[in-house]
Order: sequence, then structure tokens, then C-alpha cells
Amino acid sequence: MTSDARHRRELDLLTIGTERDDPDDRARSWSEDLRTVVRRGEGVSAGLAEAIRSAARSGALRAGVRMPSSRALAEDLGVSRNTVTEAYTQLVAEGWLATRQGSGTWLADRAGDGPDVAPIDIGSRLEEIASFRYSFEPGSPDVSAFPREAWAAAARRALLAAPSRSLGYIDSRGDPGLRHTLAEYLGRVRGVVCHPEQVVVCSGFTQALAVLSRVIASRRGVLALEEQRHWHHTVVVHTAGVRTLTLPLDEDGADVARLPSTSATAVLLTPAHQYPSGARLSTARRRAVIEWARTSGGLIVEDDYDGEFPDPRGRHRALQGLEPGHVAYCGTVSKTLAPGIRLGWVVAPPVWVGEIVRTKRNLDQQAGVLTQLTLDDLITSGEYDRHVRRSRLAYRRRREALASTVRMAAPWADIQGGIGGLHVVLTWSDRPGMPTVEAVQDSCARLGVSPPPALTRFGPVPAGRAGVVIGFATPAEHEFRGALAALASALRAAAAEAGPAEV
Repeated sequence: MTSDARHRRELDLLTIGTERDDPDDRARSWSEDLRTVVRRGEGVSAGLAEAIRSAARSGALRAGVRMPSSRALAEDLGVSRNTVTEAYTQLVAEGWLATRQGSGTWLADRAGDGPDVAPIDIGSRLEEIASFRYSFEPGSPDVSAFPREAWAAAARRALLAAPSRSLGYIDSRGDPGLRHTLAEYLGRVRGVVCHPEQVVVCSGFTQALAVLSRVIASRRGVLALEEQRHWHHTVVVHTAGVRTLTLPLDEDGADVARLPSTSATAVLLTPAHQYPSGARLSTARRRAVIEWARTSGGLIVEDDYDGEFPDPRGRHRALQGLEPGHVAYCGTVSKTLAPGIRLGWVVAPPVWVGEIVRTKRNLDQQAGVLTQLTLDDLITSGEYDRHVRRSRLAYRRRREALASTVRMAAPWADIQGGIGGLHVVLTWSDRPGMPTVEAVQDSCARLGVSPPPALTRFGPVPAGRAGVVIGFATPAEHEFRGALAALASALRAAAAEAGPAEV
């Protein structure tokens, strides 16, 4: 079957599938809605996304129905493929559509009893990454550098010193010693202003976000999200039943000036190092979002996911330190130590503490006590600070090596994401003669590198741009040079296939 025939078949199957499910022919109605959007000629991508949402709500499209490819739908509607891709990306981020590499895109079951609502099957993704020799998957530190000896010594000291009662059920906020230590540490390192009673220890940021989302949902709140964000955060928020809206991004971070004109009662931000763009929320916007919170009584959820690895050219303290009464500050050891430790925390505004603790207790009585006691000892002994300092220097060297390699191997690509953190974004012009994201990913796979995620996985991408996200902290130290060489070869191969004369 030719490519054009396959695309036409996808459209036919979509129509047949919906008509069979709906005798009233609502499928034709939603198809006409799409064409009406195109005829209007304004906000086509947003209108297309809303037409698909409406079709899903009405039942014209049923959970599990395979959507046409972006190319097929674009041809059928007479619009650019980027228009359809942008609409699909937004719907995936909101949980209306689900997609998986090699399996296409389908309508997700938002009730949770159909196809997986997550845009990515994380189990399959981890298996895929493990099948390659090298990986630059963003979101993880070099776990081979985990301080095993220091952790083991801290665990032994903590366990031998712990009173028997500490091994039973404890306050759902977490071990009192760790909460006191975190309050002091976060004040010293990130400028957080809090009392230990405000600290709630969680099993990583995912649980912290799940708890906060349930509290926001119970108040019938609306959560504003950054236009680009970690895909799983969207899933967590929507699973809790929270209504959401999105804020555009630029080089100054999220456009929080729009908040007063929206229905948002809370906003989730990555102000120190926006994920994945790397932008820092500007001073003016920090003031603006704090003013919005004070005026409206809104909640700012601050995700300080890699705050220990700042841009050395200028460092912002935590937003929470400027307005402790309206900011829920969230942190984790997933980037400093390892994701497998499963420890994070929320520093909650005083008036939110009780509801957050009650909600967490209903989800999970408490995080693992032995892990909490060990982290407490690791911090108080100074070993945690020493490990973070070593990691900070190592990751800065890696970032510099990656930047140098990209400049040599892919002069057609720009590096974004700041100097700090654990990842960068490679972007380039999306035009004929330039490598496609798929070409870069395929070249990486052929050379033993796990294909880096496309920037579109995280949200809409500016028109005319393409990109991938590179996590330079992920490879083990002894593999980094080899991984970098393989990545460089992949970038050169992708450019060569696109045509060196055009690049």
C-alpha cells in the first residue's frame, strides 16, 4: 500500500469506526465542524483541538478510536501539517489523545477504563531506553554516581540511633527530624522561609503534585499550567479531576500577566529553570505572579526540580521566600541523588497544611521511615552538600562538552536551556533541506543512542522550529565521552541525509 493510500485508509477507518458506533451519524457532524474551523481561517489549530474535544464529549468520537495521522488530516482539511501537529500535541498534553511511538494516536479514555490515558507508556519507554547502549534521556542524574558508601554509612547510623517508635506509624507529614533538617537546609540553600510544621514529606514530586491537585480539585479550582511541561504532570493533574488552562512561554518564562484575566485559582510553575525550555522567570514576572496570588488568594505551586544546579551567571532564590503565604514549594532528591530514593517534599502555606496532610494520609499514610532517617543523617553530616557540589561541577563540565560537540557536529542547531540544570534543548529551522526530528532520532538509534524525545512531546513548538531534548547528566561518567561521540555522529548523519548544500 502506498503512503497516500495508507493515509486515505486511516481517514476511512476513522469515519467507519465512528459511524458504526453512532447510528445518528454524529461522526459526519464532527468532521463538518473541522471544515467549518478551516473556513473561518482564524485560530485553526485551537479550533481544530476544540472540535475534537467536542466530538469526544458528545460521543461522536469514542475512546480507543485511532486518529488519522497528522499528514492525512492536514491533506483532508487543506491545512499545514504543523497546524494539525500543534492541535494533536495540545490534546495529548491535556489527556484527550494518547500516542505511542509506532502505534499512532488514538482518543484516550478519560474515565480510565479504556486505552492508557498517558501520552507515553513509561514502562515501554524505559524498556526501549535500556535496549540502547547510550541514553541522553532527560530527567535523571547520573545514577552511577550515587554516593553508595555515604548513604550506607548514614543508613547504618540512622537505624542504630532510631528509637523503636520511629519504625511505627508516624505523622503523615514525615519524620520530625527530617522536617526540621529540611526547613533549615532549604532556608540556607534556596531561601525558603518556613517552620518544620509546614514541611510535608512525600514519595517524590509526583505524589506531591497528586496531593496538591486533589486539594485544588476539592476546592473546585482551576490550575494554570505552563504551555510546555513534563507530559506526566498533565496526566497526574487531570487524573485528580482538576480543570486546567495553559500559559504561553517566552524567554522570560511563563506569561503570568495573563492570570488575572483567566479563571485560574492556582498556577504550576518551574520558575528557576522552566522545563524543558530552560527559561528563568524574570524578576518582573516574579513580582506579577506574587501580586496575582496576593490579590486573588491564588496558590502558586513552585516546582524547584533542579534548584541545586543553578545557572552560575545569576541565581534566583526560591519564589516561596518572597511570599510564603501563597506558595507551595516542592523539591525532591530525584535529581540530586536518584529517582529510586522516592523522597520529595512540599513546603505548604500555613492555611493549606491541614488539608494537604489529610489528603496525603488518605493516599499514603507516610513515606518510608528508614529512607527519611537516612536522608536526615546524610544532610546533617554534610555528605549531601558535598555530593551536590561534586555533581554540580561534573554536570557543568558535561554541559560545556556537549555544547562544544554540538557546535562542531551540528552548527545548524541552537542550544537552549541555560548553563545550569541537567538538560538542554537543541532546536533548528524546520524547513526543506534541514534534518527532521525523526531523522535525528533514527540516526541516534542506528548508532546505539536512545532516540532523544522530540520537543513536541512537552507541548507546542514555535512555528518553523524543530527540536529535541538532551539530558546530559544521564550517561554514566565512564560512558559519557563515548555517548557524546555517538551523538555527534548521529547529528552529522542526519544533516548529511538532509543535504549538506541546504544545511
